Amino acid sequence: MKKLLGYVAPAMVMVVFACGGGTPKPAEEPKPEVTAAPKPVETTPPPAASSAEPAATEAPDAGAPDAEAPKPRRAGGEPLTVYSDQMQPTTIAWGGGVFRISATGAEFRIPAGALKEAHNIIFWVDKKARAYKGKLGDIYELRAQVPERQYVVGAESSSQPLPTASDPFVLKLPLPAGKDSANLAIERVEEDARTHRPKFSWTVVPMTKLETADPTNRAVFELNTIPDGDVHLTTEPPTAQ
Repeated sequence: MKKLLGYVAPAMVMVVFACGGGTPKPAEEPKPEVTAAPKPVETTPPPAASSAEPAATEAPDAGAPDAEAPKPRRAGGEPLTVYSDQMQPTTIAWGGGVFRISATGAEFRIPAGALKEAHNIIFWVDKKARAYKGKLGDIYELRAQVPERQYVVGAESSSQPLPTASDPFVLKLPLPAGKDSANLAIERVEEDARTHRPKFSWTVVPMTKLETADPTNRAVFELNTIPDGDVHLTTEPPTAQ
């Protein structure tokens, strides 16, 4: 405001002289007034941001996806689901499971992640099956079938071995008293191209290890496939793979 008044006062004096009557007396030329230079207008810096309004900072993207999490696995001691004395096909998927036959102590273990898709698993004693040479103990039917495939007890169908997608399948069969080792005879069923009737062949694989158990020891076999046929212990030597 002081600055504005400084400029307005001289202008008003000039207006008074212009409007006065008569010829003005010559006057001494006024000495030029020395006026101070106008003070620079002080500018007030903008107020600093208050604590109520903090300066904006880049917030982390809460919605950004994390790195691909590892798929869950049944590890760290978490037990597999146990199926005891199953008398019908049982559907098993990615989580795996353990089949047990209490009458004989036999066991078949499917590790987690071994099956990419759900399958109907059969593991029971087959009392009417034919055996391979040197049979020891019972004969077990061990099959893996797609859920849409209807299973008929006693019907022969071509074997479709199912490979593991992770760790091996584990088969444990009881050893007869006095035995501490045996091999495993695995049946394979195929259709004869000429007669269109089932044709049977056998493969013998060695024992992986011996497991001491009560009431009897067991022969342990690690298998890369579910045979989809009959299996039993044998005294016959392993066959060429």
